[in-house]
Amino acid sequence: MQGTTEWLTGNDFRRMIVGSYQTFMREYEYINNLNVFPVPDGDTGTNMLLTLKAVAQAVKEAPDSGIGSLSKRAADSAIMGQGEIRG
Repeated sequence: MQGTTEWLTGNDFRRMIVGSYQTFMREYEYINNLNVFPVPDGDTGTNMLLTLKAVAQAVKEAPDSGIGSLSKRAADSAIMGQGEIRG
């Protein structure tokens, strides 16, 4: 059996990240309601949303559309985006 090769382009990656953020915006409260352990502060979904927001914004605004530079930018902004986390 011969397989096929599919490629993920930078633009595909950008659409995936932005789409994930848009979908998560509709569902993050569900995660907040599940958040009871170890601290029942109800903000895990919000924290995840803020991180995804930072990633989506960085990837959306990136001048380059190469998969390597976009994925690095996404990873860096996920770490730096944690500065917005409340709690």
